[in-house]
Amino acid sequence: MSTLAALPQDVKDRLYVVHVGSNAFKDEYGLKPAPVGVENTLTLDVQQPEVSERSERAFWKTSILAMKCANWLQTQWLQT
Repeated sequence: MSTLAALPQDVKDRLYVVHVGSNAFKDEYGLKPAPVGVENTLTLDVQQPEVSERSERAFWKTSILAMKCANWLQTQWLQT
């Protein structure tokens, strides 16, 4: 809790703490527990960032390279 309490206040204002007993919350921490119950479920509206075609190609090239390296390592390991 002390680590969370050390966060800047603007971060703590947006933060809900879960899986911590109510006796762990002290006023000087400036932290708040997450509301309990299904009716209090918090949902976040997150927008997917746009991915450029160039970034997507780089991702796939990196993935293919990683798979080739993994296959090569596996063949080397099997030969020993």
